[in-house]
Amino acid sequence: PAWALALRAQLLPHIGMAELQTAFRRARRLRAHEEQTARQLRGSLRDREEALRVVQRDGRMLRFATDELRDDRDLALVAVRQSAYAIQWVSENLRSDREIVLTAAKQKGIALEWAGTELRSDPEIVLEAVKENGEMLWCAAKELRADRAIVLVAVRQRGSALNFASEVLRLDRTLVLEAVKQDGEVLRDVSVGLRADREVVLAAVAQNADAMMWADTALVEDRAFVLEALRRNGQALEF
Repeated sequence: PAWALALRAQLLPHIGMAELQTAFRRARRLRAHEEQTARQLRGSLRDREEALRVVQRDGRMLRFATDELRDDRDLALVAVRQSAYAIQWVSENLRSDREIVLTAAKQKGIALEWAGTELRSDPEIVLEAVKENGEMLWCAAKELRADRAIVLVAVRQRGSALNFASEVLRLDRTLVLEAVKQDGEVLRDVSVGLRADREVVLAAVAQNADAMMWADTALVEDRAFVLEALRRNGQALEF
């Protein structure tokens, strides 16, 4: 999990393997304790007025409300306005409430993951989500992953969002160019033809020298191309 990887990155340079394993075990125990506590507290927030005061300070506390309160539209709206993450604890019914989902998506694109199925087909909601986190394109309805305007916004925010676009749009040269400008490593996943496109590859290399690994062989063997690549990113010399 992400928390374990972060811990490893922080501690690895300073401690040995035995100490690292001990730290992992402690972290896992702490995580398990937190999850157990959350399960025990679920449903403990029963009074509406108290719940309102609590979620005004921290919307995520909605997780401890009763099922009835998590289905209270006004309370849920207060919660997601305070924290977009609260949407994961609203009732199934309210995950299909357009205002609630839109409010959350404008703050955090990940809110789209908990949106009702029909709202994943809503262009405005999806657009707001991918503006904040392009990779949330994966949650959008199929027809919106084939919407060029939405995909363009997504790849400009996160180049790797191109992987979630429709097959046709993944071949769109303009979209690919925008994607590699944001994340050069995206070149690895584009079509063979576009990996032989001089402008596309140079844009990718300028952003990340590693992109040279996925450039077409003919380009890598082209002296003029290599010199231009080095001009744009000196680290490309390593390849």
